[in-house]
Amino acid sequence: MEQFKKYQHNPPHLFKQNCKYFVTGATFMRQPYFNDDVTKEKLLYCLQKGFTDAGWQLEDWVILPNHYHLMADTLDSTVKITLIIKKIHQFSSIWLNKRDNMHGRKVWFNYWDSCITFESSYFARLNYIWQNPVKHGCCLNAEDYKFSSFNERYVTDRDLVDGIREKYPCDLVQVVEV
Repeated sequence: MEQFKKYQHNPPHLFKQNCKYFVTGATFMRQPYFNDDVTKEKLLYCLQKGFTDAGWQLEDWVILPNHYHLMADTLDSTVKITLIIKKIHQFSSIWLNKRDNMHGRKVWFNYWDSCITFESSYFARLNYIWQNPVKHGCCLNAEDYKFSSFNERYVTDRDLVDGIREKYPCDLVQVVEV
């Protein structure tokens, strides 16, 4: 099943089953709402729950103070990414605003998704997710950043990860800058 949906003030979204999606979510006005371990852990929980509840698989992810990137697989699910991200952003905003006693504050700006159709594009974006904390100055080496799926991948299959990093450089990947 393939559907193309346009929204008045948002980028268009293509939905395909059995496909991988690269997603970037950005906070409103680039505010660093996720700048501590507790908020990052809560956002990770919301991401994992949102995709699992929808029958998708969250494969790789990174959470930074004002944005996140992730790679997810639709598997056989018919739940569209728009609904998943809406719930994730809704629940993480409610939690964060309640914690900060800032009811009604806008936390999320938007998100962007790309349906990945080429293997090389998939691996380059995967490497982009892994290297994002280094790009933004959060660490010197990707393996030193706590809020990324990279650590688990690197520990379980270092040769594969090093091969992907070498063969599929991420410097040419065009991602909406947040």
